[in-house]
Amino acid sequence: MSAHFKASVESRNLCESLFLALKRKIAKLERGHTKQWCALYELGGNRFAYISHRKTDASIQIWCAGDVDALKKNPYIKVLPRDNIKKGWEERFPARFSIEKESQVQAAAELLFSISYKAF
Repeated sequence: MSAHFKASVESRNLCESLFLALKRKIAKLERGHTKQWCALYELGGNRFAYISHRKTDASIQIWCAGDVDALKKNPYIKVLPRDNIKKGWEERFPARFSIEKESQVQAAAELLFSISYKAF
C-alpha cells in the first residue's frame, strides 16, 4: 500500500488539492503512488516533484526539480535547498518545501508549474 493511503486524512487532502490545482495547469498530469511517495509527472514525461506524506501531521513535504535560486524567489513558500547535493536523485530534486494549510496550495502549484515542471 502506498504512503498516500496510510497518511493522515489532512495530509492526503493536501496532496489531493495540490494535484487538482496542478491538473488545471497541466492537462495530462498524472500522479504515481509508491510505497514512499506520490510522484507528479505529465503523461509520457519526467517526474518533476515527489510528495512525502505524514501519518499524523496535517502536512506534506514536496521535493522538487528546478533551479534552487528561482524556487527560493517565491514569497509565499519557504523553499529549503539540500545541504549536500550528490549526482542522481539529489541533483535532480535539489530543494523541498512543506505545505501545512489549504491556503498554501495555489502558491505551491504555481511554483511547481512555473519552475519544476518546466525544468525538464
